[in-house]
Amino acid sequence: MQLLVIGLLLVASISAGAAVRSPGDDIQSNVSYELVGTGPYGSRLFNILSSSVYDDPPQLIDLTAATAYQQGFDVGSLLGHQWVSNFNILMVYLLGDQWYS
Repeated sequence: MQLLVIGLLLVASISAGAAVRSPGDDIQSNVSYELVGTGPYGSRLFNILSSSVYDDPPQLIDLTAATAYQQGFDVGSLLGHQWVSNFNILMVYLLGDQWYS
């Protein structure tokens, strides 16, 4: 019984102190998009430009290719260099400078 009362008090204190936020509260209202590239099958990669706290702007990919294969090919061609760079940085961090040799 004591555990139930403590649990109810904990839930009540958390819910009373938490601000209610709806999805999208952190999205800036004046956002612009910069086209970074277009894939071989027509999908497009954009940078989202706003007053952001990130060093690099968030990215949005518009997959308009007809088939799943073509969409995957576009994703690989548009984001492949970034994935390789991120992988190499991770491996250097985990295994040292000469991880690939």
